[in-house]
Amino acid sequence: QPILTGIRLDDTSLILQGAIPAAGLALLVQGLFELAERVLVPKGLQVKSR
Repeated sequence: QPILTGIRLDDTSLILQGAIPAAGLALLVQGLFELAERVLVPKGLQVKSR
């Protein structure tokens, strides 16, 4: 909600008040998915990085 209100009011600080927590939440969820993938995917099926 703060992001859309900030866009309507052309208020950068209001946009950031919504965008920063949203970005943090997205990074947290991504990390949890990566952790779940490591735990749930069998070792033989995991892609090995170089």
